[in-house]
Amino acid sequence: MGKATNGSRVAIFCAAFCVLFGATNPASGTPQGTALGVLSVAGEVYVNNLRATEGATIFVGETLRTGAGGAARVTITGRGTLTVASQTQISFAPEPRYFAELQRGSVAWRALAGAANFQLRLGNFTVVPYREGEAAAQAELAADGSAKISCAAGSIIVIQLQGSDSVFLGAGGVATVSAQGVLRRGEPAEAEAQGQVQGPPNAPTTAPNPSGKTSKSRRYVVWIGLAGGGVAAAAAALAAGHGAKPPESPFVP
Repeated sequence: MGKATNGSRVAIFCAAFCVLFGATNPASGTPQGTALGVLSVAGEVYVNNLRATEGATIFVGETLRTGAGGAARVTITGRGTLTVASQTQISFAPEPRYFAELQRGSVAWRALAGAANFQLRLGNFTVVPYREGEAAAQAELAADGSAKISCAAGSIIVIQLQGSDSVFLGAGGVATVSAQGVLRRGEPAEAEAQGQVQGPPNAPTTAPNPSGKTSKSRRYVVWIGLAGGGVAAAAAALAAGHGAKPPESPFVP
């Protein structure tokens, strides 16, 4: 990937080190079998290959899988939510450097401000919230190991677990991982042309909200638009199927 200054790399790794290795993380090493979150489902959803039910508890060590047309949302008190699209599999392994591993498919990930141990792994990379504000992202992992990570709100760091590659993304930013495991900034075409790493800015990137007010329906539309693709369909199916309050846009307090 493109070269970055030493200062950029140091800034990124200093921001992510404590989160990744649990130095300031009270939830590190959560033992297998510990209750993790509450599940909302629509269509075919399985936990450990058994059909999941609405309101079921997800435990550390379990694996969640959605079938064709299936959708799920895992709500973790004090940390955030995962919206899981169809044809997706995610494991909640008892690992101190991340709370869940996307094994295939697509998820929308939203971390609350100050969330501990809420890093998402895909392949050899983790998506880490930057600083103390809320952060939201979408991650897609293809069968060949290639991936796309989009930052919807706040700021995130995509950092290599084994290696030194890393990318900082503000709201609207995109990073890709090739099937060969190469991390790049930007959409696939942009990544090939640029491949440049930049350090975090002086302050996290935030989206403007000139009016300061947004209706709940507008918040829903914004969040669904940010999620995109299969995740958008998953969120819509969950909201329609259960009459639950739709997730609010992380742009709005």
